[in-house]
Amino acid sequence: MLRVTTRITLQVPICVTGSRWQKGLVTGFIAFPYASRSNGRVYPTIAHGHGTSSVFRGCAPSAMPSFYEYGSWAFLVSRGYAAIATDYAGLGNNYTAHQYQVSPAQAHNLYYSVAAARKLFGHALTAEWMSVGHSQGGGAA
Repeated sequence: MLRVTTRITLQVPICVTGSRWQKGLVTGFIAFPYASRSNGRVYPTIAHGHGTSSVFRGCAPSAMPSFYEYGSWAFLVSRGYAAIATDYAGLGNNYTAHQYQVSPAQAHNLYYSVAAARKLFGHALTAEWMSVGHSQGGGAA
């Protein structure tokens, strides 16, 4: 069993064009293994980079009913990991255009999604973390 705890939004440095960076909004979500109570458990932490969902704003995994690619991140959660997933800048908000296949931009989104999750759930996440992904998420990881 698992539970998606919250959708997260954080203002982070994002690539807006080419190599120009500025602060922008990035959304995502965090999922924990189901527990009737926390018991002070600390979960190993994984940043999950999703594959291409589209390039349009409405295609953010955190806004989809199944959180997109349910089988990939839910498998990690079922094995005891906390999965933190970014939507990538430009998906899920109207702030900027999605920088499709700009791997450094998506890598920053993965990194800052972990930072956002730590602000909310730092007591439940390990200090060490790793990133995984495939397709577009593989470039990010």
